[in-house]
Amino acid sequence: MTPNLNPKEDTNKIKLQPDSLIVVPLIRLPSETIDGGNVEAEKELIRTKIIGCDNKTLFEDKEAWALLCKLGGDLMINAFACNFKIDGKVNQDVVSLKSHQTIENNMLINRFSRGRRTT
Repeated sequence: MTPNLNPKEDTNKIKLQPDSLIVVPLIRLPSETIDGGNVEAEKELIRTKIIGCDNKTLFEDKEAWALLCKLGGDLMINAFACNFKIDGKVNQDVVSLKSHQTIENNMLINRFSRGRRTT
């Protein structure tokens, strides 16, 4: 059974259960690459000291600047893999996933972007 997704539908109207979409980042944070790294603290630092700050403020904040240097250019690009659940089970059918790729891409872009994608 595949989700009832029609590519011609307005993807802004498609509703998913909160846990039916699986999004996994492909590039890990520095704290995720070491044993005992505090991932949540690093995420909070990114939220409070990096997101929304101008370049001058970032450069003057030694803690934020050090983290930006650790993050590197790879983490500035949001690369991720996506899948979905059907009846609570993770989809294992690559063909099904590929056939719904355009709809899922639009839903993800609309959900995680500041702008909306309509095509």
